Amino acid sequence: MMVDSSVWIDYLYHNQHSDICDYLDRYLEGEKPIFCTPIILQEVLQGIKKDSDFKRIRQNFLAYQFFQFDNQLQAAQDAASIFRACRKKGFTIRKAYDCLIALTCLHFDLELLHIDKDFDHIASLYPLKIVSV
Repeated sequence: MMVDSSVWIDYLYHNQHSDICDYLDRYLEGEKPIFCTPIILQEVLQGIKKDSDFKRIRQNFLAYQFFQFDNQLQAAQDAASIFRACRKKGFTIRKAYDCLIALTCLHFDLELLHIDKDFDHIASLYPLKIVSV
């Protein structure tokens, strides 16, 4: 399961979405695979204030399996196409990187756990597998 930064940030700092955080706790306890992208790693790490937390969380994340595209230029074009298709349907994706995360899930056939409505908009147009909690 791919876990979006929206979930990780809530999980690590806020716990405003207790149902999602509880689900992630159970998933982690079951030692099931967690997937990541460099973008998600960056989004999580860039907000960490304390050096000790940064080192610990970075180390934990490096244990996950990372997915990225060999052809970054093609991936950028495909993600832009997702963004444009959503905009044509009246949904402006707030963070363009979400299109690349969605593309990664689509390309590698991964489920996505998120708390970001933009992924629901993308899933309304593409066969993005959203984890239902």
